Amino acid sequence: MQYQAAAKDLDSKFGRTSDVGHLADSAQSLERAIHMLPDKSKKEQIILKDNLCTKLGRLAEATGSSAAISEALAINVECREAAEQLPIQDRPMVLAGTLLHAGILLKMRALRDRTYPDLDQAISHCERALQVLKSQSGQRAEAMQVAVTNEMTAALTRRFWTLGGSKDDAEEAVRLCETVTLRDYTTHGVLCEALLARYHATRSPDDLHRAFVHGAEAVLQADKSDLRYAEYLTLLADIYMHGYENYVRRPNLRFIRTTARRCNHRSRTVVVIVVIVVIVVIVVIVVIVVIVVIVV
Repeated sequence: MQYQAAAKDLDSKFGRTSDVGHLADSAQSLERAIHMLPDKSKKEQIILKDNLCTKLGRLAEATGSSAAISEALAINVECREAAEQLPIQDRPMVLAGTLLHAGILLKMRALRDRTYPDLDQAISHCERALQVLKSQSGQRAEAMQVAVTNEMTAALTRRFWTLGGSKDDAEEAVRLCETVTLRDYTTHGVLCEALLARYHATRSPDDLHRAFVHGAEAVLQADKSDLRYAEYLTLLADIYMHGYENYVRRPNLRFIRTTARRCNHRSRTVVVIVVIVVIVVIVVIVVIVVIVVIVV
């Protein structure tokens, strides 16, 4: 227990300082905790090893280390094989967790190393996790189902962008994510990206409007210290520019009005802020270009 507590404390320090040394030390503490468990504690061993996979994935994300992803994936294979042998009452939730983390790690490797067939495997693991979770109920199972759905939606959307833009992937990503009823900012974010992908496949203005609405919700709900907060703002600006370029080459009142009708009061505030930011950025760029031309 002391090593698990130490790992948790080091995780907190990493969250405050972003010092990857704390994350590496946390992984080592978790490895020690795994070695301390008795052989008969199979379920606990799998859970701790699966947590180690997640930690190594975070370490790879923070350092750019492909070796950390490979190590995490190797451990994940062991976890999945061991989870298959658990008693039936323990198996579903543990197995679903290992399948979810396999999907996360494979998607991460696909994007980092451009091993795009990994996306197919990631989607396959997420599909199986959803099948396993069908027999489960309760808040924990529902939360995991949301996490798996988000991850599978993100993988389908990424496959759309990297492997030729299959309309089927975009359609499936939107359909899947719309099944989630309890939506946090992560769900709104992945649904926004899925709708934007489908817009590029079908050119449906409604998808662009809905993408903006869900992107605005993601911004409103996300913590400003979360790296994804900046990603969502950038995504919103990109969506607005698509509306501006593709519908009316002037302040796009139709796009803004349609979006505003679909937003609640908080979302409308974000729409106005993002529009102002985009306009200011455009003005600044124009001024810089004019200055450069004059100087030259």
